[in-house]
Amino acid sequence: MKMIYLVLFLFCSNLLFAQKTEDAKKNLDDDKKEEQKKDTSSHSTKNSSSAASYSSPSESSLASAILWPIAEWTCVGVTHIAFNIPFGDDLQLQPVRYARYPFESGNHIGLRTETGQELRLEMALAYGQNFNDNFSDLGLRAALHYRGWALRGRFKYVNEEISKYTINYYSAAIERKSKAFEFMDMGISGGYGLMNISDGRYDGFLLGFNLELFIIKPISFFYKPDVLFYKDKTITTTTFGGNVHFTNYYVGLSYEKFKIAGEPFNNFRILLGLYI
Repeated sequence: MKMIYLVLFLFCSNLLFAQKTEDAKKNLDDDKKEEQKKDTSSHSTKNSSSAASYSSPSESSLASAILWPIAEWTCVGVTHIAFNIPFGDDLQLQPVRYARYPFESGNHIGLRTETGQELRLEMALAYGQNFNDNFSDLGLRAALHYRGWALRGRFKYVNEEISKYTINYYSAAIERKSKAFEFMDMGISGGYGLMNISDGRYDGFLLGFNLELFIIKPISFFYKPDVLFYKDKTITTTTFGGNVHFTNYYVGLSYEKFKIAGEPFNNFRILLGLYI
């Protein structure tokens, strides 16, 4: 009898947490339904009463879409003043140079050297599993660092076991780095993000922030949030964790909060990275 109760509990739990992917897709597709209603209404009447016959996006969603960029760019300004993020041609005079890999020089400065290379490629593979919500994800990140700039790309695949849909997320962004401290890699990026759920396509402007601290050899700590703006909704990713470095490769553990129009896909991830 206890076994039956356990099976029923697990079944009900799966129903409770199931189909997060469908819920996320439904939230993102709300705008399309509203547009269809709007088109239908415009054929029947063009007066103000017909405009009220279909529901508009929620005020909270609109407020979120407006406040997100204001908050992000406020952080940009504060960071520029406090940490001396250079704009213009500053880095042409004193270009950022990188070690072949963090902590190569043997001291606490893990990223930059006075006599190093101006170009460096970093790649990382990540795998995450959430047993409570029955989904897993696989991710790949790449960053090409050149002087005070970086070109960042990312791919993320989410598979919910009981869902008929899978999620494919792509992004590319250009990052401008700070040259304030040698023991950290910090920058603000802007670019393009695209997510596919089944036949649905959701894309828009991507705004991100990158921070990695190389303080205690051979460990680094990182924090990487970004937000994709799709119409009046947002798709946010917040990743934080730590890496243990072994010459030109590293292993790490992170926690990632991936939220699609309010629907969360959060899990722990293991990382394997390489510097080239």
